[in-house]
Amino acid sequence: MKKSKVKSAAIIPDLEVNAENELLERKKGVLYYEGLPFSGKIVSRNLGSPLASNTPFFEGKEHGLSEGWYPNGTKQYERFYDHGQKTGTHKGWWQNGQPKYIRNMLNDVFEGNVKEWYANGQPYMDFNYINGQEAGSQKAWKSDGRIKVNYVVKNGRKYGLTGVKNCISLVDKQ
Repeated sequence: MKKSKVKSAAIIPDLEVNAENELLERKKGVLYYEGLPFSGKIVSRNLGSPLASNTPFFEGKEHGLSEGWYPNGTKQYERFYDHGQKTGTHKGWWQNGQPKYIRNMLNDVFEGNVKEWYANGQPYMDFNYINGQEAGSQKAWKSDGRIKVNYVVKNGRKYGLTGVKNCISLVDKQ
């Protein structure tokens, strides 16, 4: 995976605003607070006050590590942003603590390996990307572990089991 480059240094002010604050407004991908592009942290809380999410913003765009938690305190996700664009390794977990996904991002698109799992820990998919486009080996499984798709992408063309069913004409069946 390519390393992401930070466009410019940004210092997130020590300001927390509740995600449900009525003074927050999103316009054309920019978050505004009291009419100005927001810099600080947007937080939400689960009942009983533990944090549910914490997302830093700089000049109205997500910037830095965004985290979320289930009501029981288990980590739900970690995502990185660079001036509003997804970057780096994004991780998610099921409420039972099992991994849910690992997605490598660069400039807001998949870059490198992307894996997802079912809540029971069984693999769901293992795909590879270059500049947001499928490239190389792609695999996915059904919840019982049977293979669903297994193909390779070379020069934009898929070779192998894509999981697409062939159409059969009802006229041909008679």
